[in-house]
Amino acid sequence: MRGMLSFQLSRMVGCREYRVAMLLSSLMACGTFLMAAVDNSKVADRWEMLSASEVTCINCTGLGWTAFSALWPFLVVLPFATSFIADKKNRCLDAAVVRGGYDTYLRSKVVAAGIGSASVMFIPLLANLLLCYLVFPHNHNLRFAHYQDGMYAKILLGENRLYASYSPTYFLLPLYLFSPFLYQLMYLGILSLFSGLCGAAATACSFRLSRWRIWRFLPLYVFTALSLRVRTIYWDAALMDPGLRYFDPYICNYLAPLASRDCSMVYFGVICLALVLLTWAMLRWASRHQLRLSQG
Repeated sequence: MRGMLSFQLSRMVGCREYRVAMLLSSLMACGTFLMAAVDNSKVADRWEMLSASEVTCINCTGLGWTAFSALWPFLVVLPFATSFIADKKNRCLDAAVVRGGYDTYLRSKVVAAGIGSASVMFIPLLANLLLCYLVFPHNHNLRFAHYQDGMYAKILLGENRLYASYSPTYFLLPLYLFSPFLYQLMYLGILSLFSGLCGAAATACSFRLSRWRIWRFLPLYVFTALSLRVRTIYWDAALMDPGLRYFDPYICNYLAPLASRDCSMVYFGVICLALVLLTWAMLRWASRHQLRLSQG
């Protein structure tokens, strides 16, 4: 397994799709940092600048995260999730299987795809996070606070609510109040691991549906768009009905710090479990239909 995984990882790093995904992610991370540098250079008072935690790419209120979350479904799938389809198309599947067995090939393919999707998120955004905290001030000046007013934001503690919610405060808010850097680092880990899980599931699905590459991108994009639409409808209903308890179904809001106070960890956990079961089921199916897959 180790040898086959090393072989798959070396192929992944060298493939064009992985490099394009890493380039896009890096460009957004660098662009976010440069925009923050330009904006802060126009502020005369250092203490009036936005805090380092507010200008990172992973910050949910910035333009960087808006662009990043829009491309996220494609960046997850692009690195290596379509490589099995390419192996079949190029008729190199049998040669790869000879190196370590069919089951080993399938498992290593899924693991490599997961690592690829996670690294495309983790490496550029970690560099952006470290640069922001090294360059910009740590003055706790928040976007929704007021300068020289104690930097106090009602939205942070949930005192401006107009509806009932399953989660009245932000997830692990005490950690954020202790250290915004550790809080954002934790969310970067969540984003990377979840992206890796999505990339692994997309790869496993290609074992069963291996005719068109575009179908690998479609499910995650559709789910993201639908969850955003359902969020709008559900939120409007919660504002109109005081007895309705609300939670945020938009999946991208679970991947960035302070993106939503209404996160349901049960909902997020069910999605993660469903992805794990889907990956396992597709691996089992592929293992039982080796001859069919090798013949196309």
